[in-house]
Amino acid sequence: MDNKADISFLCVKLKELREEKNHCTMEEMAKKLAVLDNGVAPNKSSISRVESGKTSEKTLIEMAKKYCKVFGMTEEQTDQFM
Repeated sequence: MDNKADISFLCVKLKELREEKNHCTMEEMAKKLAVLDNGVAPNKSSISRVESGKTSEKTLIEMAKKYCKVFGMTEEQTDQFM
């Protein structure tokens, strides 16, 4: 990520992807991520921290890729999303 504005923009896009495009609550997202990660899932507060930009850039990018995978995005779509 180039700067703080890019990070903030990605956070907004993650929340939009979860809520508006997939009508998914944080609790539902945690369950979907648990399936993706063999039962290991972040809790609601972890998801909230990611979406509000209160995590490291590395964590944000990793979570963004997981969101894309959970919602069935192709590699190309994920690249465009990022």
